[in-house]
Amino acid sequence: IANGNDWFLHIASFPGAHVIVRNQKGQTPPLETLLDAAQLCLHYSKMKKALAASVHYVQAKFVRKPKGAKPGLVLVHGGKEISIRKDDERLARLLKRDHF
Repeated sequence: IANGNDWFLHIASFPGAHVIVRNQKGQTPPLETLLDAAQLCLHYSKMKKALAASVHYVQAKFVRKPKGAKPGLVLVHGGKEISIRKDDERLARLLKRDHF
């Protein structure tokens, strides 16, 4: 699904969807893009009612699926975390789009 230079985001230490941010080699996504993706991670996770969360983000080339692992389980090497607060306005804007 993702290329090595894309960014993988997922709620830290909790089940939920991952979000892929497409990215060009040698570039880092803008902060606003990461915040949008983090809101989507929160919304599509089992923490969707939480007021805040930590979101792990890393380039996709550092994400691996272990052989024989359950669907959705991946190993992440390195990366960073961003702490977010639920932002209903940002989420509403994102959900109105016909694509992300």
